[in-house]
Amino acid sequence: MADTLILRRIGSAQGVYLVDHGRPGYRDRGIAQGGPADPTAAAAAVRLLGQQPGSCCLELTLMGGAWHFSGRGQIALTGADMGWRLNGEEVARYRLLDLEGENELRGGIARQQCRAYLGVRGQWAVPRVLGSAEAGLPGAATIAEGFTLCVTNPQPAGPHEESPPPVPDSGKPTLLVVQPAPEWRLLEAREREWLVEQVYTVDSRSDRQGIRLLPATPAEIRLPGILSSPVLPGTVQLSPAGPILLGPDAQTVGGYPRVLQLAELGAAFQLRPGAQLRFVVDQTVRS
Repeated sequence: MADTLILRRIGSAQGVYLVDHGRPGYRDRGIAQGGPADPTAAAAAVRLLGQQPGSCCLELTLMGGAWHFSGRGQIALTGADMGWRLNGEEVARYRLLDLEGENELRGGIARQQCRAYLGVRGQWAVPRVLGSAEAGLPGAATIAEGFTLCVTNPQPAGPHEESPPPVPDSGKPTLLVVQPAPEWRLLEAREREWLVEQVYTVDSRSDRQGIRLLPATPAEIRLPGILSSPVLPGTVQLSPAGPILLGPDAQTVGGYPRVLQLAELGAAFQLRPGAQLRFVVDQTVRS
């Protein structure tokens, strides 16, 4: 007989998302790609549980919140350290946790980074729209207070754990490797230098749609407007107020110049408001 684990959200917390592989094949219809903001951390949770790549998990932003589990199953916690406690006892991240009976999981404010992932082994009973369980389209689930999820697991995974990845030094700007995007070629040499020499601060208005970056000095770049053109997660658009680094839930087209492209989202989207970063242009493609 299959094990069943029922998860229920108790208490309130902002920034909770159901994520999986997203909807990458529908950008031509104006549908955001989606997917986890830190794909590496989400993949670790899925891997610990022996799930297929792109399986569902919960993405928790800045605070872990409170969760009640009833039944029998397995969970894994990855990403940001939120001081997780299971029934009052501190539990480690990046390991497989066996649950049976009634259990309560609580996470506080992220100690480092900003996004954690909660995975549950088994088949998640959630609606899927265009192949994904993520929010953003009519009929998809939302994770409000009282949200209840039933996960059926026909067979438990064997013992498994991983070492948490190193966390960058919070006292230094995070370096993000980027490549030139289409409008990079329109910049003069001094404008390119301004972009890559700046130390940017992550604005508090940032979210899964994009990170607003506040430059240390006022922008000295004047670019003409462009026709709305395709953009991707990781595209750096140059707005009058400064660069915007687009995230997994960003629009599919935009009118601001596309000056840089980031290949890996994880490091950037683990930065908390107030954190600093710099761009490093890949020398093999710099022009």
